[in-house]
Amino acid sequence: MHCSSGNDEASARSRKPLGVDDKTAWFVGPGLFTLSERALKAIIKLLLATHGELENKRIDAVSGEEFLCSDCWLCWRTMFAFEEWHSALEMTLCLHRFIHHKRASRIHWRSQGVDDVADPGPDGLVFTAIGPLTENSDSGDHHTPARFDTGPAPAWDLWRRMAARDPAFGRPDVFGATPSMQFEPWTGIPG
Repeated sequence: MHCSSGNDEASARSRKPLGVDDKTAWFVGPGLFTLSERALKAIIKLLLATHGELENKRIDAVSGEEFLCSDCWLCWRTMFAFEEWHSALEMTLCLHRFIHHKRASRIHWRSQGVDDVADPGPDGLVFTAIGPLTENSDSGDHHTPARFDTGPAPAWDLWRRMAARDPAFGRPDVFGATPSMQFEPWTGIPG
């Protein structure tokens, strides 16, 4: 079993895995928002690209219009201050920090109230994106603090289920189980 460690692997030279062209990819988790098939393919291409393929290229040159119009891109550009003209290589390194690869024998999901299951098989790659740590965030203003939203939290719930099955996924609740531990982002808007 291999679980990506994030920071160390993000700075490593990526190489296209041997035999990857014969594999299928499954992306699992609420962290993928509602990406179209074309936008999801753009992310897969970024994840599998070598450093040389991305050097001196802008994000908008490799990602496509559907990705740049997605909620996923809005989240990335807001949390990490990316713009369309920034380095595609830097974005890919950041993606590698948040999307992890695991071997899985079966995937269960529910979509629009219907349960389903799939077996990825020996050539299936499963990538999990548990979602932002800012899920369930709220906004405040100069006179009203942001309220503490207690749920539901699909991304956090997925992470908790994964961690309960395998300690390699860490302990999610140390990252914000109480109001005093919540992430407090701030974006200054000139005005």
